[in-house]
This record gives sequence, structure tokens and C-alpha cells, in this order.
Amino acid sequence: MWKANILPVIVVLSAIFIKQGSSLKCFQCHSSQPGCGVYKVDYVLQGWKECPGTETDPPMCVKIMNKVGSQETVTRGCLSTLLKETQIREDMPSVRRHGYCIPAKSDSTYGQSYLVTETKKHYCFCDDLWLCNTAPMNRLSILSLIAGYFILKLLC
Repeated sequence: MWKANILPVIVVLSAIFIKQGSSLKCFQCHSSQPGCGVYKVDYVLQGWKECPGTETDPPMCVKIMNKVGSQETVTRGCLSTLLKETQIREDMPSVRRHGYCIPAKSDSTYGQSYLVTETKKHYCFCDDLWLCNTAPMNRLSILSLIAGYFILKLLC
């Protein structure tokens, strides 16, 4: 009896977490917003956005990690949207592949004096799962919690 009930659960979870077609869903937020932390995203407070690709760039989620001195900020969004902002476009690495976390073009320490605050910026790209521009451990733990809840509900 419970086996008949598990099929809809699998279909719903697949529809939520597996990329379909040529679009991808990504978080679009900045760490200064509630629920968009440096290390985790609150799935309830932060919605996601459909991220279509362009003629030159495939659909891809981006996570920009910026550290100035001891202060860290994170910007999450769609590649196609972020490329519209001139400052980000000029600073973004030209190599954009799934799983890559690459330093920004401006993240060069050459010629910096010891008086300049150290700045480090990395761009991380992903396109394998919806909402992949959150911290990987959070995505897995949320998925595990949802699956565990439904399995326990079906068995009890």
C-alpha cells in the first residue's frame, strides 16, 4: 500500500530538484538580505528565479563570494542576469564551467602595497541542479530532510 503512495513523492521531488529543458532555477539574492546568508540560504525567505540561457552562454547559476578584509559577502544569481551589470561582467572570469570556482579578473595581488585592504573575489558556476548556487551541504540536507519526512510519513 505504501509503495503506491511513494511514486507521487518521487515525482514531486524530481520536479523540484532536477533541471528540466533549457532553463534552470537559481537563487537571486545578496547576503545583506534576510535569508541569504554567506554560508546558507533560507529556502522559505528566498525565492528562486528561472534562468534561461543566451545564444552565447548556457543557463547557469552563479555564486559570487567577495571578501574585503575580514568582511565576507555573497551574491547569488543567474549568469544571464549578472552579465547585464557592467561591473560584474568586466570582472567575471571568461572560463565559466560547472563546478568551477575561479578568482575574479580583478583579484590580482600584483602591485598591491601593504596599505591596501586585501580583496578576494571568486565566481562559482553550476548548472547541474535547480538552486545549486547555495552551499552544497545545505542543498543536500534540505533534500534529505524532505525525503526523510515523506518516508516516515508513509511508513507510520
